Amino acid sequence: MKYLLLCLFLVGCTTIKEVPVEIKKEPLRLEDPKMLDLKDFDIFLKEKDICITPASYKILAQNMQNIKSYIIQLRSEIKMYKEYYESN
Repeated sequence: MKYLLLCLFLVGCTTIKEVPVEIKKEPLRLEDPKMLDLKDFDIFLKEKDICITPASYKILAQNMQNIKSYIIQLRSEIKMYKEYYESN
């Protein structure tokens, strides 16, 4: 009888009650991305072909580099949001 009470007592102590805990996350403080400053360039037609001047080509290349940098920045911010909100 003594052992039966001891066993019941030990079994009662081994149950674990889960308590839900709400974790409040601080708001992310990311700056809004700056608008792209793309420059205009000239294109002209010459006998049904589209032509571009060397100066316009340089501007076009700079615009493409700005777009690439902008995309890299946005992907970095998306990654930070994802890590922040999916982490436990």
